[in-house]
Amino acid sequence: MCLNKRRIALATAGVFIPGKTADQAEPLIRAASEMDQTFTTEQGKTYTYTISMGYSDYPAQAKTREELARNVDCALYNVKLGGKHGCQRFVPGMVKKSREQLGFSQNELLKSLPGSGIICHADDHRILYANDDFVRLFDCENLEDFNRFSLGLFRNLIHPEDYERVMKERREGFAGKKDGDQIRLHFRIVTKRGSVKEVIAQARLRHHDTFGDLHFVTCMDLDEEYARHAAS
Repeated sequence: MCLNKRRIALATAGVFIPGKTADQAEPLIRAASEMDQTFTTEQGKTYTYTISMGYSDYPAQAKTREELARNVDCALYNVKLGGKHGCQRFVPGMVKKSREQLGFSQNELLKSLPGSGIICHADDHRILYANDDFVRLFDCENLEDFNRFSLGLFRNLIHPEDYERVMKERREGFAGKKDGDQIRLHFRIVTKRGSVKEVIAQARLRHHDTFGDLHFVTCMDLDEEYARHAAS
């Protein structure tokens, strides 16, 4: 247990819930993670701490204890990156992503993102970070839902009819660009509900010492923007 001025960080071992699938165990796990807790020291000072949980289904999502532990660890770090105090089930594509997100400081994110959006690898399109606004743009309920829908890849978010053009414009647009340069893309997306939205994407090239070349991308829903201007 690690005590600081505001919170207590509590590290716990894994807990197995036999005879139940992850879906059956989820209400119990979620209820436990949502409890606010307090701790009073011998000196009479009271501190508040929250509970974050990651969980995975065995043997449906893991064949060994080691694989199960990795899955749970990845899900746990996604909860922490999303603001802590909650729980999340492991989904395919989450491996490595959650720990990679920890490599970004808050200052880097605020400085590099022109608005609400995502961060993805420049080469293989893997999504390293998605904020709440971007998740909602695709009609997803939360980050876990978005990870499942996108399979962790930016290219899966583009309308199939626009895909080849967008990838070509993206590749040619960033050719010869240096760190900090931006390009603008116009294309359609398909949300989880099957809705087609027209968006403008502003993408900025950033080089990270650990992860290489990254794209910081913001998408603006044009229909929503037109409606906002019409109402003003």
